[in-house]
Amino acid sequence: MPRHDRDAQRVGVIGLGLIGGSIARALSGIRQIVAYDVDSDTRMRAQGVGVHVVESSIDVVRQSDLVVVAVPMPLASAAFQQLSDDMISSQNFPLVTDVASVKLPIGLSAIGILPPQSTFVGSHPMAGKEMPGFAASEPELFADAAWPVMVESRATLRSVMDVCALVLDCGARPIPMTAGDHDRIVASISHLPHVLATSLLAVVTSSSDAGLKMRLAAGSFRDGTRVATQNAELVGSMCELNKTHVLDSIDATIAELASFRDFVATASTAATIAERVDLGATQRRNIVNGGWLTQEVVFALDDNQSWRSVLLELGSVGGHIGGLRESHNQLRLTLCVPRVS
Repeated sequence: MPRHDRDAQRVGVIGLGLIGGSIARALSGIRQIVAYDVDSDTRMRAQGVGVHVVESSIDVVRQSDLVVVAVPMPLASAAFQQLSDDMISSQNFPLVTDVASVKLPIGLSAIGILPPQSTFVGSHPMAGKEMPGFAASEPELFADAAWPVMVESRATLRSVMDVCALVLDCGARPIPMTAGDHDRIVASISHLPHVLATSLLAVVTSSSDAGLKMRLAAGSFRDGTRVATQNAELVGSMCELNKTHVLDSIDATIAELASFRDFVATASTAATIAERVDLGATQRRNIVNGGWLTQEVVFALDDNQSWRSVLLELGSVGGHIGGLRESHNQLRLTLCVPRVS
């Protein structure tokens, strides 16, 4: 059953890698999709699975109400500049979102480059795979995934809801938050794991018996280093653009490791150590979602302020928008709040 009744806006996708390709494939058959990638082989692959592909970015702009920028982060500013030029040339100014894993610098770049007639609402699907590129894309990639949607001062309720509707159509959970909060949070839950995986590999492979260790390594080592195989340029961009928060997360990890080292050094029994390990196990089990409590709120579409505080409060506890309905210039939202077990 559809989770919203927003108009089936035409969606353009710029960049058909893992994320952009998965978005285009998830929305095909639900929305009118038009997509473009600079690589001709990628365009051919996408066309081969039914994605409507065009030969230039201006064709995307001309045929879209909402454009998703899904290019690598180092190319984002150039993509925004090309979009700006295309909008001015075509005199069509669609809403723009992006999928970058660092929001504040990318958002500032977009706002500084895109024409004032276009609105930008950043977003970030919390989903991915080790393998990059369109060949790894899949329409179910975002099923029940968290997908933060940025609620910033320049965005209107309508523009934020249009991005949330796209997220819902991809099967994900739109979580409203600010770009600053997003970057602080993902530093520890998304960016730090890449640093830890790389560090764990360095510890093992730099030892004199590295070959033997690697041949003995089993599930726990594979799981702990899985993300180390992901695109190195992506990880470099995440650490560079979100450097302050990544450094804070590394410092917190170093402090925790030092504390654990001291605990092991002074623990009198294995049972004492097990108690601390079990605390971590309990915290890991609590990641499993205990379900949702739902409530409905209604906003006037021309509401300029009150909706922001309500949505940001929802996002601050990990809640999401589960559905939205528009009628008589009002927007009725279904808010889903995590159930406390």
